[in-house]
Amino acid sequence: MRPESESVRLTSRPGTRLLTLLAVPALLAGAAVIATAAPANAAVVSGAVQNVVITPTNPAQGSQLRTDITWCVPNGSRAGDTFTLQLDPHMRRLPEGFRLDDPKTGVEVASAAITGTTPDAAIVTFTLTAYAESHTGVCGTAFVSADFDGISTPSGQPTPFTSVTNDGKTFTTVITPTGPVPADLSQPSKYGTWTNDDQGQTDPTDFIEWNIDTPNGAFDSATTVDSVPAGEGWTFDCSADSVHLYDGFVDAQGDYEQTAELTGPVPYTCSDDQVSVDWPAQQAGERFRLRVSASMPTPFGSDAAPATFSNDAAVTTTTADVPTAFETSASLTQATSGGEGAGTAIPPVTTPPTEQPTPAPTPTTPPTPVVVQPAASAAPVAATPIAATPRAGDSTEALAYTGSDDTVGLWAGGGMLALGLVLALLTRRRRTTTGS
Repeated sequence: MRPESESVRLTSRPGTRLLTLLAVPALLAGAAVIATAAPANAAVVSGAVQNVVITPTNPAQGSQLRTDITWCVPNGSRAGDTFTLQLDPHMRRLPEGFRLDDPKTGVEVASAAITGTTPDAAIVTFTLTAYAESHTGVCGTAFVSADFDGISTPSGQPTPFTSVTNDGKTFTTVITPTGPVPADLSQPSKYGTWTNDDQGQTDPTDFIEWNIDTPNGAFDSATTVDSVPAGEGWTFDCSADSVHLYDGFVDAQGDYEQTAELTGPVPYTCSDDQVSVDWPAQQAGERFRLRVSASMPTPFGSDAAPATFSNDAAVTTTTADVPTAFETSASLTQATSGGEGAGTAIPPVTTPPTEQPTPAPTPTTPPTPVVVQPAASAAPVAATPIAATPRAGDSTEALAYTGSDDTVGLWAGGGMLALGLVLALLTRRRRTTTGS
């Protein structure tokens, strides 16, 4: 396209100026047609999310919740069109995204990206592919399974979990967790967290952090032994920045308050399958925490089924030379998500063959009638009468004959001559008879 400052030059050569002037409107009209045919920008689809349900409604603390989504888009939606769902802020450690394929053909119907997982509410953004342009009635389902925040959703207390669509529609499920939160502080506790939202699918190094707390003091000493259960496949990372020792306490809301990281005289040992810490004396109301990272030798892959990882630990406290042994365990399941979509394929538009008009019959000039003229008769040949030799008493009358055929004329003449001769002979005989 020419810049606006550049004018169209019209040639002044004779015979071309008019053609150029006539061509300019045509070029402008063609440009208008091209501009009209350009695809429209991607749109935000309203009313796409039909329903949202969260299950179970009575989850155990430390387990996962599953959010199921039902959706449909209107006919005529285009590739790049989007719709969103903001998940409830209590959801934690969500996956990054997933594909929604047609289960019959494997063709991608839409993609979903999950952003803003912590600390704000996560948003799932669905983006349609060109599938929506070649199908009608495109609908589907999606799900997200992930952890929830046990501190903000205390056990035994009904808590509404509300999801909000891009057009302001809300869906609420009331969740009432079970189990003690915070844990019984006279007992040790253990839990795991993901170090990033990838959860080991593509980066398996230090993808989990295990946290093991001693019971609250006071005690004279304590020992924590954290072991990898048989068959787990993950190992501890014993590097200096992967093993941390803390001294702190749990507040009224169940949050662990770290007051100091212990680095000095606290001895510990670390190997691939076990970490052991010997704790010093602890004062009343406080506890120690071991935090250690774990890795897998290879990534799981983005298409792998969600895996669950377990960890067992033994904690012993000693007060006045009396040991008290405890056991604690935890498990952590990878967040997972997925979905599908389907529609009815639009039949291809077939253009029927253009019927050629039957040409009108070419008028034919009727043949000029051939008038057969009779052959021109030859000029009649006058028969020359043959006069009989006059005799006394003979009639001198002669019969004349005319005809158009020479042969007929000759025969006629001959016949007349013969007739004349006969008549002459009869006449002569009559006279002869009379005279005698």
